[in-house]
Amino acid sequence: MNQTKLFFLLLIFTSFSSKAQLDDLLLVEYVDWAPGAGLGVKIFNPTENPISLGSYYLTRYKDGETTPNAQVPLTGMLQPGQIKIFGNSAYCNECSAGCNEVAIVGTNSLDVIAITRGATNDIVDMVGAYGSDNQITVSGVQDAILHNKLVRNLDNCIRYTDEAGTSANSWPKSPTENVITWTAFGISC
Repeated sequence: MNQTKLFFLLLIFTSFSSKAQLDDLLLVEYVDWAPGAGLGVKIFNPTENPISLGSYYLTRYKDGETTPNAQVPLTGMLQPGQIKIFGNSAYCNECSAGCNEVAIVGTNSLDVIAITRGATNDIVDMVGAYGSDNQITVSGVQDAILHNKLVRNLDNCIRYTDEAGTSANSWPKSPTENVITWTAFGISC
C-alpha cells in the first residue's frame, strides 16, 4: 500500500477518535482461507508512534475456550498508519506476497483470533465471540468467521477487548445478533 493510501487510512481512523480506542493495535481484516487450513489477518497501527511487535502475539482460542490453544509471537516494527499482514502458510502461499508467516493452523466457526500482549495474554483486539461456542453473524452472513473475509468498517475504531459479549467492546455471543461494524465477504484473498 502506498504512503498516500496509508495516510488516508490513518486520517479516516483518527477522525473518529471521539469514539475510538486508538492507543494500540487494531485487527482490520480477517480471512479464513482454504477451508479448515488457511488464516490471515491485517494488523494496523492507528497511533502516532511506532509499535514494536515483540511483546504481541497472534492467539487462537478454540471452540469457545478462554485459554489459548495456539499462540505465536509477532515480530518487527509497525510504523504509524502502517498495516502488516500475518498468515499461516496456506494463506501466505496462496494470497499474499507481503505476508509474514505464522504457525497457526486454520480456524473453525467457533474460534476466536486475537492480538494479545505479554505473558498474561491481555487481549488487545479480537475477531469472534470470546468464551462462547456460538457462531457469529456479520453484515447478514451467518457463521461469518468460517470461509469468509471480514473487514472492519472505516468508522469502527473500537478495539474488541471485552469478554462479556454485551458491550461495544465485545463481539456478541448470540448468533442472531447482526454485527454491522464489520463487513463479511466471500472467501477472497
